[in-house]
Amino acid sequence: MTNNIGQAMYEVNIILENTSDDIVKLIPEKILKIIKEKSKAETPFVFNKEESLENQNITDSTRGVLALLYRDYICSEDQKEKYNEYYKKATEELEKKKAEEFKVEDIFKKKNQYQTEDTALIPYKKETIWNKIKNIILGLFNKQE
Repeated sequence: MTNNIGQAMYEVNIILENTSDDIVKLIPEKILKIIKEKSKAETPFVFNKEESLENQNITDSTRGVLALLYRDYICSEDQKEKYNEYYKKATEELEKKKAEEFKVEDIFKKKNQYQTEDTALIPYKKETIWNKIKNIILGLFNKQE
């Protein structure tokens, strides 16, 4: 299993190195130090300055770390409120979809839709060695008749 956090920190570090100093100064030195310490390159990452951040080939973990950095340190209070509202709505929609998909009532309805064949228990008698010998002897007598 790969270390997603190490790769994410590596990618975030490269992105921050290619970001304006004014934005990077908004992030505390302690956080920047942690990002550099935890960065671990597992796959190479090249930041293309010509492409937008959305079009970069970065992991979901990197996107999450960048979102947290933006929300906690970079955006203004007004932007933070909008971001939190958007995040809250997105979370609620996701929860609604999950609730609709996994309704308890529907699960039991689906269970009742499938009809299974009648499976009666069949008695099983294990044939012992004595029964086998007895059947062989009886079989010999029955053949001679």
